[in-house]
Amino acid sequence: MASKSLICTHVSSILSVTPVNNIEIPTIQRDLPLPDDSHFDLNNEHASHSVYYNINEHPTLLLRVINNSYTIQLSSVSGHLAPIRFNFPSPIISIPFIIPDQYSEAHLIACTASGSVYRLKLPVPALWRGSRLPKDWCSEHVVRSVTKDQLSIFHVSDPGLVLIGLKDGTILKLAASRPSGRSSFDDWSESIMRPSTGLSAILPSFHSRTGYNDIVAFASAPSPEFTEVAFTLSRDRHLRVWKDGCIGVTQIPGVPDGSSKSIPLLPPVQKPFIRVLPPVDPDDTDNDSGRRVLVFMPTSTEAFGGFFVQYTLMGRTNNGSRHLDFMFGQKCSISSAGSEMRDFVVIDDVVWVLWDKHGETMVEYCPLDPESDENSWLQASSLPQPDYSPAYFDDLLLQDGSMTEIFMGAILRPGMFSRLTLQTALQQYCDSLLQLPNIQNSCPSLTMSYPTLSERIAAVVGCTVDLAVDPSTGEQLWDSYWSALKRDWEGFIARCKDIERNARWPLSLGRGEGGCLVVLERERLGVVATDDAPLKLYKTMNGIIPPSARKDSASIVFETAWTLFNNLTTAQKHPIEANILTFTKEKPAFSYTDVAADIARRLLLPQIPENIAHFISTRVGSFQDLGDALNDSIDAILTLTDEVKLEHVEEDDGRLLLRGGSAASDFAEKWDNSDWLKGLTAGYISASVSARYQLALILLFLLMFIADQHPDQLHTEGPIRSAVAAFHGAAMVRHITLQTAGDPGGNQLELTNEDEFLAQLQGMRMNSAGPPSTISTITYSLLHVLIERNKHVFKLAESAHDFLRLNGLLRSHTDVDHPLLAEVKLIAKVRNLGYLEFAREVAEWVPTSPGVAYALARVRLDSGRFDEAATLFQRVANSFTSAGLIDNEDYDALVAALPEDFSRCTLATYYRHVANLYEELSLDTFVILFGKLSIDSAVPEEMVEDLWDKVFRCYVSLGLYEEAYMMMVSITREELQKNFIRHLVAVMCDNGEVDRLTRLNFVGFQDEVERTLAFKTRNSDPLAWPDYSKVLYAWHVFRGDYRSAGGTMYLQARRLGEVQCGPGEFVDLAQAQAQCYLAAINTLSLIDPKNAWVAVRVSGGDEGSKNKARRRQLCVDIPDDKFTPEARDELEAVQLSDVRQEYMLVLSRLDLARKYPDYDVTKFAIGPADIVSRYVQDGAFDDAISAARSLQVPMNGLFENLTSRCVQLSRLSHEHADDVAPWLISDRVQSWEGTPAQRGWRYLQESLERNDTPDFVYRKVALKKMLDEDRFARLPVWLVQFFEEHQPDHLIRMCLKYDLVEDALKYSIALVKGMDVGPRRSGKTRSKGHIDQRAQSSFSRWLPVLVLDQVLSVAEADSSMTERLSLASTLRKEIDAWKAKANRAGEELLRNQDSFFLKA
Repeated sequence: MASKSLICTHVSSILSVTPVNNIEIPTIQRDLPLPDDSHFDLNNEHASHSVYYNINEHPTLLLRVINNSYTIQLSSVSGHLAPIRFNFPSPIISIPFIIPDQYSEAHLIACTASGSVYRLKLPVPALWRGSRLPKDWCSEHVVRSVTKDQLSIFHVSDPGLVLIGLKDGTILKLAASRPSGRSSFDDWSESIMRPSTGLSAILPSFHSRTGYNDIVAFASAPSPEFTEVAFTLSRDRHLRVWKDGCIGVTQIPGVPDGSSKSIPLLPPVQKPFIRVLPPVDPDDTDNDSGRRVLVFMPTSTEAFGGFFVQYTLMGRTNNGSRHLDFMFGQKCSISSAGSEMRDFVVIDDVVWVLWDKHGETMVEYCPLDPESDENSWLQASSLPQPDYSPAYFDDLLLQDGSMTEIFMGAILRPGMFSRLTLQTALQQYCDSLLQLPNIQNSCPSLTMSYPTLSERIAAVVGCTVDLAVDPSTGEQLWDSYWSALKRDWEGFIARCKDIERNARWPLSLGRGEGGCLVVLERERLGVVATDDAPLKLYKTMNGIIPPSARKDSASIVFETAWTLFNNLTTAQKHPIEANILTFTKEKPAFSYTDVAADIARRLLLPQIPENIAHFISTRVGSFQDLGDALNDSIDAILTLTDEVKLEHVEEDDGRLLLRGGSAASDFAEKWDNSDWLKGLTAGYISASVSARYQLALILLFLLMFIADQHPDQLHTEGPIRSAVAAFHGAAMVRHITLQTAGDPGGNQLELTNEDEFLAQLQGMRMNSAGPPSTISTITYSLLHVLIERNKHVFKLAESAHDFLRLNGLLRSHTDVDHPLLAEVKLIAKVRNLGYLEFAREVAEWVPTSPGVAYALARVRLDSGRFDEAATLFQRVANSFTSAGLIDNEDYDALVAALPEDFSRCTLATYYRHVANLYEELSLDTFVILFGKLSIDSAVPEEMVEDLWDKVFRCYVSLGLYEEAYMMMVSITREELQKNFIRHLVAVMCDNGEVDRLTRLNFVGFQDEVERTLAFKTRNSDPLAWPDYSKVLYAWHVFRGDYRSAGGTMYLQARRLGEVQCGPGEFVDLAQAQAQCYLAAINTLSLIDPKNAWVAVRVSGGDEGSKNKARRRQLCVDIPDDKFTPEARDELEAVQLSDVRQEYMLVLSRLDLARKYPDYDVTKFAIGPADIVSRYVQDGAFDDAISAARSLQVPMNGLFENLTSRCVQLSRLSHEHADDVAPWLISDRVQSWEGTPAQRGWRYLQESLERNDTPDFVYRKVALKKMLDEDRFARLPVWLVQFFEEHQPDHLIRMCLKYDLVEDALKYSIALVKGMDVGPRRSGKTRSKGHIDQRAQSSFSRWLPVLVLDQVLSVAEADSSMTERLSLASTLRKEIDAWKAKANRAGEELLRNQDSFFLKA
């Protein structure tokens, strides 16, 4: 039989650990005890039972009983299906069963220690397509016939038949029938079956004491061969047959041949001691007749661990009983002595036994044949792993690297410790440290959170170790520090080893696809695979399997090399191996033979004993053709199986199936996404490559010996070169197998709705909520990530060899100095996966050819080492020049590293590609470098406009504006130049480089710059930065165009005035607007006043301008036949005076907002009149008068309000004057003498004198307001005198209007008395004795006769008013007197005129 290897992976490392769908199992029982973990020594995630279920056409399931037997976890090992956990209210006894049913269901049946039998109906295969669980998915039956304390062992034969072994040897039978046409079962019916049959029912048994009849094993025919016949084995070694009772019994002998009469009791531990095998010759009338029953019996002897006996179940007798016929016995192997059998199965007449050998898993197999003996057993072993002892780490610490890196690399080595082991060990480590006093203050990392598990381990382990200082000398005790840190790491690894030892405790066996054997441990899941030739050869060298009787030349060479290698200590081997590794990585300066001989003379020969050297020399001399033998040995190291082509076969439904050359693989699609199968393949590759590495290493040891001692035997250095190439490839792949793929916790991977995981999880949901959208992607190892697809399901050797063949790293008879396509593809693939540091390490294993240089440059680029990447990129560029021709192999490797569309590229295209790589990372300096190189090397027919654009934009991005400007000037395409100008102007403005922008000449492009800035100004947010209006203003000022500069700032001020803002933003906005107006005023003031105007384009329907009527129209409307009426625009001239007025309006609004913050000026359309009104309301008459004069607002209301307040002051006392007259508090008014009322009247008088109109409108308003307030009050003397002097008639009319007749009479009398008669003479005319005609016309006295008549008529109307009549009489006399004087003056005037004309 072929040699086998056990390949295992950790469950927590290759199966989805999150999210887990937890389902609570209900119970009808009450007062169940709470879980007690005090006596349980297992990790909650370590399984106490594990079963592998291979269901055809459906996901292969792994059932594990975890959480101290309270939880059943179902996981899929054939694809991405989320784990499902059923949490039971009490512990589960024995092993649960999953039984397929005919109604597309699977029944999960389990029995708990509380006496409940659960049936969980899982819809298969609809469950995996997203169907939800049915309403009756869970049913519970509480055992009534016996108490729960009597339950011992549990077995399910069929969905409708359950057998429960009791502690007295009886069996509780639970049967459930299913009515015809229904998929659900009725409730369970209970019955008791006794272990005795016939006469033995009334006679006591040999072992009748308590516990001797306890059942320790149950078995029945495997599904789907349903039968009610079941078999049990009790402690007294009685094998019983059951069917509605005990129908047969036999006693197992104490030795395989059945001759021993000593029958020791079996231990009271339930184990799978029985397996039921199908009959050799089936009987159609009796399905159970001829069934074979294979029973394992442990022994206490030290010769072997036990033996097997096989029985045949005979046909029924007349009374219905059956007889068990002994067939043969078979001893186990000698190596099983002292081991404990955990499980056994029979596959294709080969019995496989799982042993617990002192806590380690051991699998043995042997043909099920009477002729087999203890020497017929073979062992499926795995290659030994490092023991992680202190001595091992002492050797490991001799390598380069920090202590933390070395220990972290050891614990993260694929296959050593699972994620669960590391988490548990770290938690125990932290818990032990947290018990120390004040530890959280000195070691905060214990309670800190870290993104990954590996980072937390690196931070926590050794955190309590401090660097001590010698108190006497002050010297830092580094030796003590390193020793303490090493002990801390060793202690943590000891915890990991202890937990991992428990995790690797064997549990059971299963049958996988294709008849392979599945091995289940508490936390590992593996298979037994056939060894390939290197594995078998390496095991033979190590004595794990016996050597073949027939040896070829390669076997003799390896035996000789092994003898040499095995006689050296580890300390002696290590420096030689290190030199060989260095030798294979670097191109030697001398021949391979000379280098090998030099290593042998320096390191190897001094360590070899003389007798061993003599033996090796003798064996070397015995070869007839040593070269052929060495070549055969190298071929044995690198041998790979022939590739099996998989062809696509289309089914009738259109589904493609994969079929291999010899066996159907129609279930391969089911395993395409299996991380477990990838993990197994990775494990097998690791084992095979490790064996190849060791074989190549020992062969090089022998070749070095031959190169120095027997150089004449090597006619050429070909064998050494080939061996070095083989060792180089094996070492590189071995280096890959030792690499972890990151943190053991995994990364998050988004899933689609079509994913199998999502469908499964939705099906198991108990509520309407959807499932989580992420699962953990597996990071078992880097090799696990590199494996893309499993073409050979459970044919690990074929899958592993396909991977090695595809990567092409294992090669011989080639030039090791010449890297081929395989290395370049590997570097590129690892880089694409994100493992940059490892890609760099792989590149260091091979010479830097163009392909490797390019791949390494990409690694440097992704790693952030941009300068080194640029150097490598430029080195590769030499391969595209005519002077840098490379051979075909190097060119093929380079093409493989380049993107697919660069298979045949020019030097310019290559530089363009590199520039694009740097552009993706926004590395403008390198884009400029390679972009210019591409432009310089381009041929005329190549388009380089996009490169010009990239280089220009990179110059601008780096702030090299002058260089960008020079580049813009140097090109000839006008459209490209305009685009560059627009981009340059925008970026320089954005970066605040206005000064540098204005200083650039832009000869011939100034109009384009102005158009760009004007466009930006019109279309940008006026409040956004940069302020393009200021840039354009600076541009015009720098070039002396002040009118354009003023227009720019004026338009910006108008735009700011249209911005909607809140109260808190108005002040800033108004300040900016005022600054714009002021800048416009300043620049417009610098030019000729005739040209100090701004052309503003306004819409034909725009009425927002306050001064539109005064503006000069510059152009007519656009004709209606060309544009719609809504689109008509007009050009209007805004004069400098208009700008000043708008500026004063903004200042007034700003002052109003500052003085009255509660007054929201942004909510109303506040005009000039509103501003003045607001000042008047608050008594700020100085501000009101100033604003009214600046804004040209009439002051009627202002003086009316001021007069009213003065009248109020006259009525109030001095104490309350300040409340109504805040305008009297100013320094100027406070300096005046008098009462507040007197100061108020004086303020009114001076204000009228300064601001009244030529027609005295404001004094008239004041007079009217005084009379309105109180017509009987005394008018101010100054006001009366003013009107008596300038407009007495108005004063008289106002008195009449308010019925002040006496006052009107008095003012009329005074008017008439003060009226002169005759012309007024100027000083010059009087002296000359003639009349100035102009003066006569201007100053002729006019008496308001109508007004006086009205006064007289009103006064004389009431004869009872004697005072009025008296005053009226006096007025008439004065009028008459005035008339007489006027007549005399007229006559004199006529005489003087006549005399003047006569003289003339």
